[in-house]
Amino acid sequence: MGPVEDGQELVIPLSGKVEVKMVVDPEAARVTRATILLTAEGGAAISNSYISVTTGWTDEFPR
Repeated sequence: MGPVEDGQELVIPLSGKVEVKMVVDPEAARVTRATILLTAEGGAAISNSYISVTTGWTDEFPR
């Protein structure tokens, strides 16, 4: 936990020994990478390494 490249690392303990780590860019107030990926169907996948997701605005429809 604490300062890391591109932000602050947070650790959130879940049940047992499972924990979620995420890096937050405090200037943009945005999560830049995490060890959990939430799906559109409401599921979740936890990884041992960071998953990076990029988001942004567009005028294009999804493919």
